[in-house]
Amino acid sequence: MSALSQAAESATSATSPEAAPLAWIYASFADGLGGGNPAGVVLTSMPLAEEAAQAIAAVLSVPTTGFVVVPSDERGVADVRFFTPEQEIEACGHVTVAVATALVERGIWRWGDEVIVRARGGEFALTLRDRLVAMTQRLAFLGRAPVSWPKVRAALGSLEPHPSLRLARAGTGLRHLVVPVADASQLAALELDATRIAGLAREAGLDTICVASSPATRRSSAGGRASSWPGHSRPGARMGARSSMPPTVPAKPAGFDHLIGRRLPSLRLDSTQGRALLSSLAERRLVLFIYRHATGLPEPPVPEWDSIPGARGCTAQSCGFRDQHPRLTELGAEVAGLSVQTVQEQQAFAERVGLKYRLISDPARALQAALGLPTFTAGGRSFYRRLTLVAESGVIVKVFDPIAAPAENAAEIVRWLESRDGEGGRTGGEQR
Repeated sequence: MSALSQAAESATSATSPEAAPLAWIYASFADGLGGGNPAGVVLTSMPLAEEAAQAIAAVLSVPTTGFVVVPSDERGVADVRFFTPEQEIEACGHVTVAVATALVERGIWRWGDEVIVRARGGEFALTLRDRLVAMTQRLAFLGRAPVSWPKVRAALGSLEPHPSLRLARAGTGLRHLVVPVADASQLAALELDATRIAGLAREAGLDTICVASSPATRRSSAGGRASSWPGHSRPGARMGARSSMPPTVPAKPAGFDHLIGRRLPSLRLDSTQGRALLSSLAERRLVLFIYRHATGLPEPPVPEWDSIPGARGCTAQSCGFRDQHPRLTELGAEVAGLSVQTVQEQQAFAERVGLKYRLISDPARALQAALGLPTFTAGGRSFYRRLTLVAESGVIVKVFDPIAAPAENAAEIVRWLESRDGEGGRTGGEQR
């Protein structure tokens, strides 16, 4: 569980959100925790800076999170901003449902109310009745999709098109690619590869991809319940009906385990020990920890840094690798850190805290572009989100994400490598 999740869980017993934001993860379109669509809800007493909201959304790591300022002036009206882990979006239906449920459970709204959620994408009327949230969304536009079936199949798998319905582009606050398929059984066979799906959405200039076995209706209803897992679920048989399809809920958040099996790219980057070719560093075994920003000094890189969950800890993480460096070397591992900082900043930091391993400078975020790594923006600058990769023979075999205790990350990796080598050594694939 991430540091933010721990803080949010301990805060849910409070009677007021004035001290700190409260965070939950709900399952919309579900009877309980056994299905539905995960949605983050963050309740605050004052608006958060955009950079702080974006960072929290990245930590929660669900498809979309709604940020709600506690309604006070207008009874039955709430202002909400919606963030994916990568960007702010205009609106999101299933998160709107979760927001309404959260406000009811906090006693701010009541079952039986007629309420309004205001967002960048417009105003959305909700009816709260019989422990269900009914939401009406107007269709802003509907037209031909800007992509073809071959590109859809490349991103989503070998789907069979609906015999009479075409690919479509629709707007309901968000811009949707609607993919009609022949029957509902294909929904369970979708190939949910986040990188390919995001690439299709970017190419089409759209926000979401909706795969459906029949035309969607304009009205949908759902219930939400709080949970403590950032799980990933497949869609239900049809939107507008509550899902009974069980999600895949890992023992810990899935994070970026989809990178396992990928080759490290042949990127040549500056480092504190000269130019470094990533693929060469990983010829045997490489531990590459990707960190946000570290100087060893008390001054933050941007003024709002301390308000970003998990921003602190990079110096402690780097020093943890310093202390474990001899043992990691014995285990045959090259150690390197990577951030967006300049080599000059990294060199000063390495000398200040006594690092013997190299720090790699990636101000253009070339590794992010190659692997789809997570970043966030603060103070007009982009930073990497913290995670650690282990690569062997040029191939990623383990991803440590999330990293709840940065100072212990190096020791955790030592234990994992010792266990891995004790179970038969390196085989080119992940061993757990």
